[in-house]
Amino acid sequence: QAITREINTAKDAHDMRRAAGLAAELRSLAGVLGLTLPAQWFRLSKPGPTEGGAAAEHAAAAARGPSDAEVDRQVAERAAARKARNWAQSDRIRDELARGGVILEDKPDGTTVWRRA
Repeated sequence: QAITREINTAKDAHDMRRAAGLAAELRSLAGVLGLTLPAQWFRLSKPGPTEGGAAAEHAAAAARGPSDAEVDRQVAERAAARKARNWAQSDRIRDELARGGVILEDKPDGTTVWRRA
């Protein structure tokens, strides 16, 4: 209950990075118990008043997150930004992936691995 309250507080404060991290933690904890939580529970934006039709399809696609190929492309783009010391671009890509339910782990050897939250 406390973690869901923290997720909602982060969402209300528009801190999507924190909300995504907490949502990933909650899904991980649920997985330990053998539970699978529906992706729509972790939608990090509230639906608009006219959401439907094409907008609903777009929202459903966003809830599923980016494809593996798209994640790989963005991870490579982020690696190039990090190499160029473009930290703002690197952070933007990491945050965008987090909103899509993808967690990045930077390893000591300079590589980055990713997993779905």
